[in-house]
Amino acid sequence: MVATQMPEMTRSQRNAIADIEFAGADQVEFEPGQKELYRINNAMIRMHLPLVKNITTAVARSCPIKVAFDDLVSAGVYGLIEAITEYQPDCRIAFEEFCRPRIKAALLDAIRYAMWTVGQS
Repeated sequence: MVATQMPEMTRSQRNAIADIEFAGADQVEFEPGQKELYRINNAMIRMHLPLVKNITTAVARSCPIKVAFDDLVSAGVYGLIEAITEYQPDCRIAFEEFCRPRIKAALLDAIRYAMWTVGQS
């Protein structure tokens, strides 16, 4: 996952990033600049996880088949990661508005896949 620029952050968001410790980071060899990028991406995911859960709840209510909520949240996080990777701050769109359709698309892809696998059995 390579992101060239990250969205503008408030002081509290930067402090949250500084407070986040990730397991095993001292055992991983990072290229120059990659460790900080990993920390920022990890913080972005954590900050926007409530948004993923809200979108997942709305999509799950209208889901035609039973799919585990945790599986849908995982798919939504995948969409969030794609949005973090693709976001360009100079596009004049708030990051939350940019990532909503990508999260929803990832959820719908997961539901389509689940429907296809149910039909195959």
